[in-house]
Amino acid sequence: MLVNQALKANIKNRLDQKEMTIRELENRAGLRQSVLQNILLGRSKNPGVETVYALAKELGCTIEELLLPPDTNNFQHKAESEMIKLHWNEALFAQSVAFVGNFIKKNAIETNLEKAWSCIKEIYAYALKETTTNNIDQKFAEWITERNLLRN
Repeated sequence: MLVNQALKANIKNRLDQKEMTIRELENRAGLRQSVLQNILLGRSKNPGVETVYALAKELGCTIEELLLPPDTNNFQHKAESEMIKLHWNEALFAQSVAFVGNFIKKNAIETNLEKAWSCIKEIYAYALKETTTNNIDQKFAEWITERNLLRN
C-alpha cells in the first residue's frame, strides 16, 4: 500500500509545516471527527477521493502531492513525478479528478483510493498526449473508469 503510506507521511509533514492539529484540519476540510485520525493511524486504508481532495485543498497542495511518496527513490514514482513536472496542466488534472469523483458518485460505487487514483492518472496522461485543447476526452474517461471501477 505505497499510496496509503505516502498519504499518511505527506499529511503529517504538511500538518507540521502549517502548525495545524488533526482536529483543526478535519474542521477546515469539513470532515467528520476522527476521519483524518483514522487515515493517519491506518484504520482507514482507502479514503475516498472527496476526502483526499478536501485535505489537499486545506493543506494548500494538489492531490498528487499528497499521494506521491515524499522520497521518490522508486523509479516508477520518479517517472510519474517527472511527467507531471514536465507536462503539468492544472485544467486537465482538475477535469480528470472531477470526472472520476462524479462517476463514482453518480454510479454509487464503493471503491478505494488506489483504483480511483489509477483512473485519474490514466485519464490525465491520455489527455496530455492526445488533446490539443484544455479538455479531457470524455469517451476515453468514461471507458477507463467503467473498465477499472465497474468491471472488477
